[in-house]
Amino acid sequence: MRRVLFLLVMVLIIILYLLMNQRYLSMVALQRELNPSNKKPTKEEIHLIGEVWDVNVERSNFIFDVQNGEGKVQLLIKFKEAPELEALIRDGIHRFKISVKKDEYQFINPKNRSTFDYDQYLFSNGITGIYTLERYEPITCERVVCVHAFRLRMRFWIDDRLSEYFSPEYAGLLKALLLGDKSSFENYDHYKSLGLAHIFAISGLHFGILYHVLKKLLCFLPPMIRTLLIALLLGIALILVGCAYSAQRAFFMVLYSEICLLSGRKMDIYMNLSTSLFLILMLAPAAILSTGLHLSYYAYICVAIIYRKCFKTPLKNRLFESVRFALTIQLLLLPGTLYYFGTINLFGFIANLIMVPIVGALLPGALLVLMLSAFPIKPLTQVFSWLMEKAIWGMDTIGLLLPIKNDYLILFKKGDFILLVIWTAMLGLMLVFWPLFGRRRIWLRAISIGALSIAFILTWLPPAQQQITFFDVGHGDMSLIASNGYTILIDTGDGRLNAAETLRGRGITHLDALVLSHAHKDHIGDTIRLLENLPVKTVFLNQATFDQFETIPNIYDTGFKIVTEEVVLEAGDATITITPLINSVQGDANPNDNALIVHYQNREWDGLFLGDVSDTLIDVWLDAQEQALQIEFIKTPHHGSKTSISDKLYQDHPILGTFTSCSHRYGMPHKNLTELLEREGIRHFTTFRWGEVNLNFTRTEIKVKTYLP
Repeated sequence: MRRVLFLLVMVLIIILYLLMNQRYLSMVALQRELNPSNKKPTKEEIHLIGEVWDVNVERSNFIFDVQNGEGKVQLLIKFKEAPELEALIRDGIHRFKISVKKDEYQFINPKNRSTFDYDQYLFSNGITGIYTLERYEPITCERVVCVHAFRLRMRFWIDDRLSEYFSPEYAGLLKALLLGDKSSFENYDHYKSLGLAHIFAISGLHFGILYHVLKKLLCFLPPMIRTLLIALLLGIALILVGCAYSAQRAFFMVLYSEICLLSGRKMDIYMNLSTSLFLILMLAPAAILSTGLHLSYYAYICVAIIYRKCFKTPLKNRLFESVRFALTIQLLLLPGTLYYFGTINLFGFIANLIMVPIVGALLPGALLVLMLSAFPIKPLTQVFSWLMEKAIWGMDTIGLLLPIKNDYLILFKKGDFILLVIWTAMLGLMLVFWPLFGRRRIWLRAISIGALSIAFILTWLPPAQQQITFFDVGHGDMSLIASNGYTILIDTGDGRLNAAETLRGRGITHLDALVLSHAHKDHIGDTIRLLENLPVKTVFLNQATFDQFETIPNIYDTGFKIVTEEVVLEAGDATITITPLINSVQGDANPNDNALIVHYQNREWDGLFLGDVSDTLIDVWLDAQEQALQIEFIKTPHHGSKTSISDKLYQDHPILGTFTSCSHRYGMPHKNLTELLEREGIRHFTTFRWGEVNLNFTRTEIKVKTYLP
């Protein structure tokens, strides 16, 4: 029965994941459709009444709980300089009436497959709106007991005590350890490079340490009283850390363990997993999209199930056991680490082996200092805080000495990882639940596992097709041509989207060519980071663009080719023609025209990538062609600006679709362009509305696939 319940919960989780992901994408698509990138904003405001749940002074934002007709919603409110607001919140006033712009753009971060989506992170944590504060007015709260006020007061109290007894750098580290707030922790990036980011994310490690400390301190109490006290104290800790999903997982698992101890029943790991996850998702269905929740359960399964199955008997020597545990867990966590973070510290097991026990001692020590600071025994508190500072100094010293060698291990595309998870889950379920269907049919089990494995391996075979991807990079350009194993990138965006990380997530380990259209940041802003992290055979650019990089020594052994005449590249079944445009029409007044344009041709279809070239030069270039071009698709020049609307281009060619890379920043595409395309019956896709856009070519049609519905 317990295994059947576990299986049922797993099936429901998969269904819920698909539903919530579709709900999120539909919500973003609706927001962008209601507020298109070229919509002129109004000054109309809306007034909201709610309560501050959390405030981040360093990042100048707070989470605002609002009660409306549909129930409670959480909003992220950004503010500029508002010292009076900060003072009011610190004084315990948490209920406000605020004013925000009604039609402020929502969820505007780039939307691409296989990349981290900050907006989805907010949605998974219950935040369904992002606004900038215009005005505020404090409101007196009449409730006697208020969770919001209690949480804010306690967090500010902890912050004040840490600042009183510790120097700023050490207070920031302890604040990250105790509350998960890394905003004032200066060395966080260093610890993250060591592979220790998990110790500063409130998780089962923290609650496990707190649970064992409480069990020892309360061991003299009757079991029922002890369980109630542990539940109460851990519940308070859960509220203080903002009810993070990883903390909720640990909290519910501790409760399950305590209930099993009280009832004298043996604890079942699978029941503990399924019940805790079920409770979390009952309270917050969007949590299924949370990276923190995924990693928390992934780590727990690796530690509590897989490791124990592999090594049922611990080694007698504790040091050897610790080394074995650290190495094994690092290997087990490797696929998830590569999937979510893209890099791994090859010596991370050493850092975890040394640092995790130190953190296990620092956490109780910090709690002891906080408890002592609540009593009028300041000298004793100062002694303990001095000892803590010495311990933290030792931790920092060791951290600086530990080796860091971050590397990219491209074992699979992110899409392949999803298939790997499905394959592993199905294989595990098949082995676990096979006794329900009989033990004797071993041959049927072997055939099933073999067929599943073959199906999974076949998905790794590269597709023999022509594909073009227009990435959503905000206001900028970045397009990828993939043709029978050849990969050519046109522009790199402004750096808002990590080009190398995005390409690696799709299994692209190198580029055969990088074409930089012209010397503007929104087209070449991520070039250096790309070259540092991904091998590129040849970079094609003009002299003006090359001049942007000539002050940088050693261009990473990449072949740079200054294009002064037409270059033709053969890429499988496609031909790529790179043409330099000499700025002869408008002189030096328009640097956008000093550019490279790309003409894409395969056996059936032609397309143009026109950078930011103006309409005048487009017309001149078209007139100079020896024969009429058959252009079926266009990367819209200059993000849809009115200066690049060429009637000759759009009216004299059989264009099926145009693809515009833009954001809301400059109000593009221009209405003249959209009206022209509508009159000509040309399909128009913008990355602001649709996110990443993929073109797949067949002999009879161009299939368009968008990230947003």
